[in-house]
Amino acid sequence: MKAKYEKLLKTISETISANTIWRYTLNDVVFDLKNGNSRYDWVGIYLLDGNTLRLETFLGHPTEHTLIDLPKGVCGESAHTKKSMIVDDVTSCDNYISCSLYVKSEIVIPILRNNEVLGVIDIDSHTKAAFTNADQTFLEKVASLIADKAPFVQKQTHL
Repeated sequence: MKAKYEKLLKTISETISANTIWRYTLNDVVFDLKNGNSRYDWVGIYLLDGNTLRLETFLGHPTEHTLIDLPKGVCGESAHTKKSMIVDDVTSCDNYISCSLYVKSEIVIPILRNNEVLGVIDIDSHTKAAFTNADQTFLEKVASLIADKAPFVQKQTHL
């Protein structure tokens, strides 16, 4: 399993390095993740816009949850706390926002740069307890690669 993650991380690293257009980079990373692991039934990246996560790109069944206010849902909670979250059984999670009847488990990884949340990687599985600590470690490395490539947004200050 470790070799599989190392190979996929190398592919994603090359994908991120090769792309120059941010949106295409994110699309390609989602594609690589979804096709690199059969347990990843839905893969999306939400970007933070103020106090709202906005679905930037995804692969899997369409979702109506394209905007998630912090700290709602597992995605909002992960972004709010700046911590990765694994939910083995979504039916036992009070803060879970149902996107599909097929989803049984979820992992959410915050994308952080200098302790600032840029967004989250959200992955759903149709299998209970589909995600392990190895998934978390791997996806945290992917989130770090994304954060390193993310364009810098200059915050405007009013004088």
